[in-house]
Amino acid sequence: MGGEILSFSMHINLREVIAEFDEIEDRVGDLTPVLKKIGVYMVQRAKKRFADSGPGWPPLSPATIARRRGGSPKPLWDTGRLLSSIGILTSDRKEVKVGTNVIYAAVQQFGAKKGAFGEKDVKVRAHTRNYKGRKITVREHTRRQRLPWGDIPARPFLVIEGADISIIENILRDYLLRGGR
Repeated sequence: MGGEILSFSMHINLREVIAEFDEIEDRVGDLTPVLKKIGVYMVQRAKKRFADSGPGWPPLSPATIARRRGGSPKPLWDTGRLLSSIGILTSDRKEVKVGTNVIYAAVQQFGAKKGAFGEKDVKVRAHTRNYKGRKITVREHTRRQRLPWGDIPARPFLVIEGADISIIENILRDYLLRGGR
C-alpha cells in the first residue's frame, strides 16, 4: 500500500462548455419565462393566504360578521372580488409584478387608522330609534363622517416569506442551469 499514486484524468470539451455558457447568457438576457413562473407561484401563494386567513390576520368583528348575512366569516372573503382580482399585472424580460387593481386592496394590505382619509358630509335620513326605552324621532340631517369610520387592521395578502424566497431561488436556479427542463 505504500507509495501508490492515485490519479485520474478528465476530458473537457470546450465547445460544449462554451455552448452551455451561451445558453445561460441567452436565458439571462430574457427572463420572461422564469419571471412568469415566479409570478404564477406568487399568485398561488397570495390566494392560499386567503384560504388560510393569513397567519396573524385579526379576526372579523362580530358586527362585521353579522352584516354579511350568511357570507363567509373569514377576513377579506365577503364578495370574493379582491381574491379573484389577484394576478400577474405585468411580466417582461426584466420583471414581474403581482397584484390587484381593486381600489381598496392597499387599505386591506396595510391597514388604515380612523379618519386617515379625511372626512365627508353624509346625509342621515329621518328615522325612529330607541333611547332608554323611549322611541325618539330623528329628523333628516347631515353630519361629518371620518373616513374610514374606524380602524381597519392590516391583513397582508401579498407577502414574500422565507420559504417563498427559497422556492423562488430554486425556480431561478433551475431555469438558469437547466433552462427549466
